[in-house]
Amino acid sequence: MEASLHSLLPHEHCKAQWKEMARRMGWKFPPLPKADLSDASLKNRSPFHHPQGSKALLQHTLADLIHFIGALNYEKLISLPHPASRYEVERVIVGITYERTGVDIEEIKPSSRFTYDLGID
Repeated sequence: MEASLHSLLPHEHCKAQWKEMARRMGWKFPPLPKADLSDASLKNRSPFHHPQGSKALLQHTLADLIHFIGALNYEKLISLPHPASRYEVERVIVGITYERTGVDIEEIKPSSRFTYDLGID
């Protein structure tokens, strides 16, 4: 699960595969930023740099994608109002933070501070 999503999804079919996976599963997937899909971005990008200073979505791992999908679909995947574990509580908090603030899902971590890390007042 340590391979980047970019290495798992061929560029020429990436956007179509992304949409098809989401459709088949019936779940929300994080949106693919244009930077993740451009030829220049994929050919010239260092895995350690993203133009906005954060990782491009496709530079994340499969494990990261599972966490993002869990947060985006917490209402379908987690028994509310009684989450069973700390992990489930974290996914719900990340999901609600994403829904209410619009901060990119990959930027929200359980350790994030709203004001200092996410820029939320």
